[in-house]
Amino acid sequence: MKRSRNSDGEEERVVAVISDFFCGWTQPLTAAVGIPHLVFAPSGLLATAATHSLFSRMPGPPTGDVGRAYAIAFPDLPGVPVFPCPQISRMYRGCVEGAGAGGEHAEAIKDNFICNLESAAFVCNTCRPVEGRYLDAQPLVDLASKRVWAVGPVAAPAPPGTTSDDGSVGELSTWLDKFPDSSVAYVSFGTMVVVGDAGAGMRARAEELKTRVADAAAPIFGLTYASRNKHSHTLP
Repeated sequence: MKRSRNSDGEEERVVAVISDFFCGWTQPLTAAVGIPHLVFAPSGLLATAATHSLFSRMPGPPTGDVGRAYAIAFPDLPGVPVFPCPQISRMYRGCVEGAGAGGEHAEAIKDNFICNLESAAFVCNTCRPVEGRYLDAQPLVDLASKRVWAVGPVAAPAPPGTTSDDGSVGELSTWLDKFPDSSVAYVSFGTMVVVGDAGAGMRARAEELKTRVADAAAPIFGLTYASRNKHSHTLP
């Protein structure tokens, strides 16, 4: 919440509410009391716009298509991107495919994102050097033509002495500081999409990626996660 302050520095009334984009239910509450509501998206602008576009339009697989060989276009985004189904949000696919399609849970998720579109503005974890193309294209139809502010990159500060399985966070920062700006490539597979043992096709892509990394002129580093259950694997 954002509070105003009087001349003595004392807090007064709440003037705005900023909530995570999974907390769309806060928008009707703020509207009821006449307070502006802003949506914070921890992802970039393209991902935020595409996700809200999906839940606004609810495109699904072609009738009778039991496989995943279809793609979804985003005609209102710059460049009119088209993504194959496996690259579409797993959460969204669960709302339009399989046993959960059209159910109460799916409708609740959809309503969350629709509520976001009624908010006053969006705040995205992005920056102009990365997504200037989309920031300059405002207003975006897929975000109900609402204003978007870029505040990224935003990351939680690491506590002193915090370490990961591969070393301290400080060691990574020290290593990165050795290189000039815009000279290091970062590859992330996310926390849900897994590569390691997910089939011959994925393993082949992983091997190709490792070869390209070895031959690359620029420093490249990647991020993988340790297996947490039988359905998750790490890049070999």
